[in-house]
Amino acid sequence: MSFKTRPNVTTTVKVVQAFVPTVSITSEALTKMRVYVDECNDEIGWLGTAYKSGGEFIIHDVFLFRQEVHATTTEITPQGLEEFATELLTKGDEGVEIWNNLKVWGHSHVRMSVFPSGQDDSQMETFKEGGQDWFIRLICNKNGELKLDLYNYETGVIYSDLKWFELMSVDEETIQNQIELLQLQLEELDENRIKKYEADIKAEMDDKVSQIKHTNSLKVVGAEKKTSTINQTTTMEKSGEIIVKNVTGSGSIEVNYDDEDILLSDDDVLGYFTLEQLIELNECTRLLELTDELELYGYRNFFSDYDIERIFRVMRRIVRDCDVK
Repeated sequence: MSFKTRPNVTTTVKVVQAFVPTVSITSEALTKMRVYVDECNDEIGWLGTAYKSGGEFIIHDVFLFRQEVHATTTEITPQGLEEFATELLTKGDEGVEIWNNLKVWGHSHVRMSVFPSGQDDSQMETFKEGGQDWFIRLICNKNGELKLDLYNYETGVIYSDLKWFELMSVDEETIQNQIELLQLQLEELDENRIKKYEADIKAEMDDKVSQIKHTNSLKVVGAEKKTSTINQTTTMEKSGEIIVKNVTGSGSIEVNYDDEDILLSDDDVLGYFTLEQLIELNECTRLLELTDELELYGYRNFFSDYDIERIFRVMRRIVRDCDVK
């Protein structure tokens, strides 16, 4: 037996997160790029200096070069680079330092996404052919997105969408630390103020604030009438000695295990309800409506199905005898 190369293999590279490079961008470079993007309604490009120290990359500064832009394209031309190099050489050693460390190409996608186009990928091939060992690509837009890709031409690895961090100056870090300290002091003052008043206010609320209870004008015999806060649709099904009530609005199901008949005669109905209450309950035209109304009176799971039928029958008879319409 001999092994054979697998056909149509696509090689992939997976990076161990502990070895992913870190990238920092100075506040000055971030500010200049933000102005480039905000002030140009077409795509605009720039170059920048970056330095590598171990696994850390620092983008130090960015610079504009002469270019022709379009709504969807920006291109680095040999003429633009030549003019930019000439400009740098007039700055002596500082210009040479900048030119030797141009390791960043950034550009705007205006209001489009920050994912690279085919032209963007082709441009990165140009930097490899120019002898660069690594290069960073930035793609930004007016929505505040900044995508950073690192091309390591020596290893052939592309780190796509790397996390980046703002690198503040010493003065900025000092101010930021002062702001954080003041914020902590404000939070502490607020907590102390709450502790100062909390106990007294709770005691005062217990003394002065009470919940409103809704009551009906009719006197209810046997239970206090309560106002339901749930929009209910109630159905009742008998299963042995259990009545199951499905209550929508609360999402719960209530079961009454005590299905004992309470109203054993028509006279028992009159022991629980006054004539005026039975006349008022007569507005219910169906047993389900009467069941809901009785629950509002406080009789939740109190009467059996048979009791409710008896109440309905007595209610109808009394109203008919009284000729109440």
